[in-house]
Amino acid sequence: MIKNLLLSSIFLIGITAFSQNISGKYQRKDKFSGGEESYIVTFNIDSTFEDITIENLGISTKSIGDYSFKGDTLILNYHESKMKEVLIQKKEKIKQNNISHDLLTNLFINIHDRDGKRNEDAILHFKDEKDYFLALPINSNIEFSLYNDQLKSFVISSLGRHDIKIDLEPLLGYSSTIDIYLSTTKYEKVYPFKQKFLIKELDNSYLNLVSTDKNGASWILEKI
Repeated sequence: MIKNLLLSSIFLIGITAFSQNISGKYQRKDKFSGGEESYIVTFNIDSTFEDITIENLGISTKSIGDYSFKGDTLILNYHESKMKEVLIQKKEKIKQNNISHDLLTNLFINIHDRDGKRNEDAILHFKDEKDYFLALPINSNIEFSLYNDQLKSFVISSLGRHDIKIDLEPLLGYSSTIDIYLSTTKYEKVYPFKQKFLIKELDNSYLNLVSTDKNGASWILEKI
């Protein structure tokens, strides 16, 4: 009984030590595919984490979640962010008139910038089944009507901001208001999932993780 209690205490102390030692901000040093400039992951004391991939022009993609330990294995639980890029309100159904071309949709678009930048360079690109074929400059808001049933989507783009794509099909037949929030940071759209890593090496400034997946990929993280 006493032996079991001692073993349990040692195990709990080990887990606590991992939790204390791993907290901090790290930069990934190993090579990985893509055009990323840097990869930063922060493990917070409250067992939450965020990882940020910084790309060209300072644009970044962020993922969030919580982490836990099982023995010498680090478990990352990714969550869906509550931060929304697009808010759509279907205001009312369109009543068609006896005209040669039926009105497909009315759109009232409001552009916002989460980083406080003015949207003088934002562009609205329309896309049909094949390619983009029309672009309109947009400052803070724009209103237009669509009669062309070949239009499938449109994209709002702005220099140094993530592009945002809107699918038109769910909006057909309605007058809709769309609020779009441009930002340098885009939250990864993921369903909740887990990643597991074996903690291969750990000290005050260095963390070497090996994925338990079949590929066995390594993350070499250096505290910054």
